[in-house]
Amino acid sequence: MVRYGYERAGMTTIEVDSSHLVMLAQPKRVAELIQNAVRSTAV
Repeated sequence: MVRYGYERAGMTTIEVDSSHLVMLAQPKRVAELIQNAVRSTAV
């Protein structure tokens, strides 16, 4: 249901195989995703 709402709002979602605390299990991957998001929205 949550994914449906994101799709309906036109949002991009990314799934990472990890435990439920992805920011602890894969902090470098999370940082990379955040940096990519910032770059894609930079003016």
